[in-house]
Amino acid sequence: WVIRKTLLFGEVALDGNGPPAILQALSLHLSPITQLAMIGRHYNYEYEAPLGKAFGSTSHNRAETGLYITLQHIFSRSVEGGVYFDYYLLHTPTYRLDAPVQALDFGSHLLWRMGRYNALKLSYAFRDKPTNRSDDIHYKRIRDLHTHRLQVLWQYNPSKRANCKTGMIWQMSSYSSPKEQYQGVLLYQDLSFKWWNDRIALHLRAAYFDTDRYDERLYAYEDDVYYAFTIGSYYYQGIRGYAVLRFKYRFLSLWLRLSRTHYLNKDCVGSGLSEIDKPHKTELRVQMMWSW
Repeated sequence: WVIRKTLLFGEVALDGNGPPAILQALSLHLSPITQLAMIGRHYNYEYEAPLGKAFGSTSHNRAETGLYITLQHIFSRSVEGGVYFDYYLLHTPTYRLDAPVQALDFGSHLLWRMGRYNALKLSYAFRDKPTNRSDDIHYKRIRDLHTHRLQVLWQYNPSKRANCKTGMIWQMSSYSSPKEQYQGVLLYQDLSFKWWNDRIALHLRAAYFDTDRYDERLYAYEDDVYYAFTIGSYYYQGIRGYAVLRFKYRFLSLWLRLSRTHYLNKDCVGSGLSEIDKPHKTELRVQMMWSW
């Protein structure tokens, strides 16, 4: 339904096991530069949808009730920002959580366009979600976990054929009962170049990461071959780099990707049959596409 500047939409799903799953949303233009959106969800604990990918904090879309609110505002021609708030209830145990709990997610971002080819983005996210204690293998007690995440991204183009991107991600996890604190940081530099009417393109990345544990791992999008989508996972201590070369001429397209991760605090990589008895791992991908 559209009522003036308000858009109402939603979905109700049944699977035959009991009460339905409900997803309802509202989008409201408060002004030409301010927009408000709300999403309410309720997935019954008996609801089953193995292929469902509805909005929610978990991947199975069941036993969850929540309200998500976001506000976007344009402050000026060069500055815009937004905030979001998500409060939800998990009615049954889930991954690393052996009891029903309530959780809260909050985040904000600010984008400053300093020029036509120069932009700076600041993002902050906070999560208050309990988790299992790992000190007792027989009885999983629950303790509070507060996660803070700060991201800075600066993108600039020194020329028409070159693009640079500098990023920093910092995360801190704070536990209670007992009190513990762990941190992680990721620094990366991206460079991309194009030649010969964009027929040849080269993407480069150099990254340094340092996290106290695997649970503080950090993620960053990586360029890959055609039809491939990669989000790199950075954890422990080390450096990582990759290069993606693309060549395209008429009906022939060729991609070449070489990546390498070197850990500074490990003597081997992986486990089991995939274990490498060296502190580094190298991957090579080659792809060719012929169009007619």
